Amino acid sequence: MGAPDREPEVSDEAILTVFVRRDESDLHAREVAEDLPMERDDLNDRLDDLYERSLLDSEGVPGGTVWSIAPGVEDDLSPSDEVKEF
Repeated sequence: MGAPDREPEVSDEAILTVFVRRDESDLHAREVAEDLPMERDDLNDRLDDLYERSLLDSEGVPGGTVWSIAPGVEDDLSPSDEVKEF
């Protein structure tokens, strides 16, 4: 993992925006990682953090965990977050 005093290269908003742009409501970490320039281990840590902060929901399913954006969070994303491409 990166140095604790460094800003993450991918913002929380960018991660959350992946859930808004995808057609599916529940995504595995590997599906989220397809849209972001970050290592999957780092992404898993970030998804856990977003879950702990009530920005994502998670559910254990056969084959792993699926993640979804928590109710109301999509409304808090700014329009500029939704158009960023990587």
